[in-house]
Amino acid sequence: MQKKSRNTREDTSDATYRCRDSSAVPSLSDLSIDSEEIKELTSAEASQAGITLPLHASLLNIARERVECPGWDYALLLEELGYYGLIDTAYQECMTAQQLHPFKQHNAFCHLYEWKEKGTSILADIPLAVLQALVDGSLPRKVNDPSPEDMDVFYHFDRKNLEQYYKKSDVDVSYWITRQHDNGNFVPVIYARILHDAKGRSPTPAQLLQVADYLHNYVSGNPLHDSICAEIDNQIKPGTSSEADIRNGRHKFLKGKPDRAQVIVTFATALQTVLRDVDRNVHNQPWNRNLKYIGYTDNASARSSQHDYQTSSWLMDLFTHVCRLLFEEKNKPVFQFQSYTLAYLISFSECELAEELLCRIGGGYYYGGLGFNLQNAGLSVQSSKLTSNHFLEAVCQWRALAESRYSNKEWERQGWSDYNTFDAKYQQICEEKDSRVEVEALEKEIEALEAESDELERNRTPITDLYGAVESNLEILDRLESLPNYRDALFVERIRKRIVDKAKIDTQQKHWNEDLCGHNITSVHV
Repeated sequence: MQKKSRNTREDTSDATYRCRDSSAVPSLSDLSIDSEEIKELTSAEASQAGITLPLHASLLNIARERVECPGWDYALLLEELGYYGLIDTAYQECMTAQQLHPFKQHNAFCHLYEWKEKGTSILADIPLAVLQALVDGSLPRKVNDPSPEDMDVFYHFDRKNLEQYYKKSDVDVSYWITRQHDNGNFVPVIYARILHDAKGRSPTPAQLLQVADYLHNYVSGNPLHDSICAEIDNQIKPGTSSEADIRNGRHKFLKGKPDRAQVIVTFATALQTVLRDVDRNVHNQPWNRNLKYIGYTDNASARSSQHDYQTSSWLMDLFTHVCRLLFEEKNKPVFQFQSYTLAYLISFSECELAEELLCRIGGGYYYGGLGFNLQNAGLSVQSSKLTSNHFLEAVCQWRALAESRYSNKEWERQGWSDYNTFDAKYQQICEEKDSRVEVEALEKEIEALEAESDELERNRTPITDLYGAVESNLEILDRLESLPNYRDALFVERIRKRIVDKAKIDTQQKHWNEDLCGHNITSVHV
């Protein structure tokens, strides 16, 4: 049941906004403290001082310009091109994102072949039905409210027989579950925290648009929204914020930082942008896409508890607070986050790459409107280096993890099946793509030479120079036509006609030039 909305987003043009009073904050200049204490106290000082809202127009514009909505249907890519289709597209997104990823300068991960080599092994290790459910948005529903057709996904998350399995009972439990427990406390995985109701259904587009409005209101600085902002802050722990705190910019989730307000604007704007393309006829039906956080951990069960106690993504926590305020049933939240294991990893470099790869595939970044990942993925996996372990002990742990993968017949079967099904098609598309790049380069070269020819004609340059430019054009055209995948006959004919027309120099103009030259020579002899 949906709570009645007490405040909707209102026009803030006539609102009176406040400058925050920080006079009560003690100065840090006379204190003798170390660098870590300075960071803590500075953060506390900023939080106490509050933030001035609304943000300056320039900051709002920057926040809106950061929106990068997903441009690819990864479910279709998996269906049409397999693992390479996912990896290639994720690589391109990583390399071209506005939020520059360090992988772009990485000595290994800046190359597509490295992504392919490690990425195919990672993806082939994921049950194909699970990977398909992740990219098409059906994973939570198939796990929490499965139909008979969904058993191929549900089986890999069904834990009801796990206890009996370890008592050596003859019960069937998926290797996807047992791997989490078979290698002690060190089991590096990529996981997703997905928002849904008890049956695995996402909020409706209409509900998500309402949440987006509340997020905009949270950073609007409009006094009309002070009470709602305080309620948002107080959802988990009553008494966290008062309306006076909100008036002075001391929002629980902003911590006095303008960049946090910008993140909220970017995320809410991106979410609204994505929902704009949803058919209005299904606005009141559960959305077929998920909102999620994708992360790395070397201990999945501990990480899940950490999220439950709100110590990871502040944006995810804020979203949870707004959902609790708007949607509840019998005084219980309708929508909550639940964890799902997405991939098991067998090396430090896999930990780095897998988090970024699955964050792209799963739409985890906040600026796409579908995720709550704020920082570049693949950079906070230092625990997988096992620096506190003796070298041989670390090697043994990684070896045990590798053996778990390589002994899995499904990993080998899925890898070969994907290769045999999709590799030829993928390679063909790559060749056509390379040809298109070459065609585009040749077309630009033709345009430049045509411009040069026009300039030569305007200046009545000697005919031999003009013929040289035309011959260069014809040579490029021959190269263009020789490309095996270049089939645009209309374009070729148009360019050929234009070049040939240029070669037909007006006869009278040519004779006039020759006559003029002859007259000058005669005059000299006289």
